Amino acid sequence: MIVLEGEPGIGKTRLLDEFESILDVDGWLAFSSRSSELDVDRPFSPISVALDELIERCAGEVPHEIDEASELLRQAENAESPLAPRPSM
Repeated sequence: MIVLEGEPGIGKTRLLDEFESILDVDGWLAFSSRSSELDVDRPFSPISVALDELIERCAGEVPHEIDEASELLRQAENAESPLAPRPSM
């Protein structure tokens, strides 16, 4: 897993696209996800989105463990996360 972060407009998406192209040529399966400050209440969302993309690319030939992990992350997203900040009063 690679975490790529930085200010808007510095070329993160372009860098990621180039990296994924190189991996694709070499036969690797690369997929990505995004997150922002607005996703603080959904801490597992980027991983869940990436797993969903993996499942979609595998065209139904997904190992049971990946499908199960994706479902567990979706459930965790919908539950109150101990990682999410509590609303201030």
